[in-house]
Amino acid sequence: MVEFSDFQCPYCQKAVSEANKIVAAFPRDVKLVFKQFPLDLHADAEFAAEAALAAQAQGKFWEMHDRLYGGFPRFLAGYRDAIRKANWA
Repeated sequence: MVEFSDFQCPYCQKAVSEANKIVAAFPRDVKLVFKQFPLDLHADAEFAAEAALAAQAQGKFWEMHDRLYGGFPRFLAGYRDAIRKANWA
């Protein structure tokens, strides 16, 4: 199953639990493939997609995926603050 998704999209966030249910119900037959699809109308979607790709490079994509969908505004704000401090230090 291929999911095209935007981390800032509330509808995509709701779809995560449905996709997880399908994978859990058919673990031998279904594999979930996540594709980045940040929408222009979401101001931070591209930044979140980049953060997820950076996590993927470290072998932690699904951990980042779950954090982003678990509390996008709070998590992203803290992440942006950390990057700003690192860039200005």
